[in-house]
Amino acid sequence: MPTTTVQSAVTLKASAGFIRTMNVCVIGSGDGMVCDAASVGAASAANAVLGTTSAQARAESFTYTIKCATGITVLPGTGQTLWLDWE
Repeated sequence: MPTTTVQSAVTLKASAGFIRTMNVCVIGSGDGMVCDAASVGAASAANAVLGTTSAQARAESFTYTIKCATGITVLPGTGQTLWLDWE
């Protein structure tokens, strides 16, 4: 499974896949999301499968098995650093 540190909008996979783990390493000052989308341009709140919030009290780790049918695109919030384990 690839692991990726994300600090700006990026498509990790432009086809079906799974999100296994997400770590919020740096909380930042804005909310972010992970979308079931094959490109950054196609990502929106309508296809979001995970959300991150700047209201967290501390950095956190989350374990999931989320299937994305179209792709995996990450839109971190302002100043956020996310680490994802995906396939």
